[in-house]
Amino acid sequence: MIRTLKSGHAPFDESGLATAIACHGLPGTLRFTGSYDDAVSFADLHILCIGTPQQDGALSADLSDLETAVIELATRLRRDAMVVVKSSVPAGTTAHLAQLARSVALTRIPASMMCGAPRR
Repeated sequence: MIRTLKSGHAPFDESGLATAIACHGLPGTLRFTGSYDDAVSFADLHILCIGTPQQDGALSADLSDLETAVIELATRLRRDAMVVVKSSVPAGTTAHLAQLARSVALTRIPASMMCGAPRR
């Protein structure tokens, strides 16, 4: 997926994504990486697009992969950053992830957290 994004193409259909990648991805203002260390070294905006499948035997989302990503990112931040979660998550997840990030951050780095709901 990262290779597709780096080539200037969208790996899935999301309204406006292909245009945004084509306009901003190739000039170097938008970068894609699978490395948390690389991401925190150059970015002030981090967009997490992580699957949140239904939990086995429950009617709730499995946030474990998303929580892991937030922890990995927050422990590496060295300056103020905005973290955007573009995943289908239940109400209250933004506050939960923000608290999680604050609890594991090595320093008192202010990190803003927001979750974007899918359009209906």
